Amino acid sequence: MLVGWFIIWLISHKNLDEGLGKISKIFVPLLFVVMIIIVIFSLSLPGASIGLAELFNPDWSLLWHFEIWAAAFGQIFFSLSLGMGAGFTYASYTEDDVDLISSGLYVIIANSAFENFTALGVFSILSYMSLQSGTPVSEIVSQGTTLIFAAYPQVFNILGTAGLILGPLFFFTVYIAGITSMLSSFEVLSISIQNKMSLSRRKATTILCIIGGLASMIYATSAGGYILGIADIFVNNICTILSVFVECLLFAWVFKAEKLIDFMNSRSKTLK
Repeated sequence: MLVGWFIIWLISHKNLDEGLGKISKIFVPLLFVVMIIIVIFSLSLPGASIGLAELFNPDWSLLWHFEIWAAAFGQIFFSLSLGMGAGFTYASYTEDDVDLISSGLYVIIANSAFENFTALGVFSILSYMSLQSGTPVSEIVSQGTTLIFAAYPQVFNILGTAGLILGPLFFFTVYIAGITSMLSSFEVLSISIQNKMSLSRRKATTILCIIGGLASMIYATSAGGYILGIADIFVNNICTILSVFVECLLFAWVFKAEKLIDFMNSRSKTLK
């Protein structure tokens, strides 16, 4: 974990294009390629159709449960980095003539398409595991960490020699995806401290990495998994949703959304 924070510092103390920009251009497409290979192979596993049936035949009665909506909103908000200040931070680096509306649509479409595509592989793998163990698909996994470290290795084991390459490559790219997600949130704090306290980028990132590294050590303890589960629910299902709700009120009523609409529409290629 400390090595991870050192990597964060190595990348984030540089300018955005030289640090996070270069890392994302290389490893994010690599993750896409690896996932495409995994999903295609997963669809050929015995019982894949059972998992796909589970995926495309949901229990509609669950839509009356508030926790389902909270989890769904929390997931999509977290996935798109909404309510965390990341959008505002990265938008501040763009030129005045950038089409923010089209950029936002591209991000949403790409994110949703990728998540739905990977769901095909996930449910195919789960149904294969269900056949092997005799356990219903709904009981195979209960947490995202279990999904990553229990479900996907099943595919790599079947792949044989190819799995020896794809397995390490997959987990490496997942690690990099985690690093880029951390950098996304980290940049919000870093640029705020730099502006408010007139600190250099190097000094601000160094201070934040030291504090973050020490604070995160609680997740390296024997109770780390349990604490992570609580923090995950609290941040995604409570804090993020509340933050987005407050932001909507502020922009709509306090800062007057109509002032922004004309400005953004004037630069939108989508609406022309």
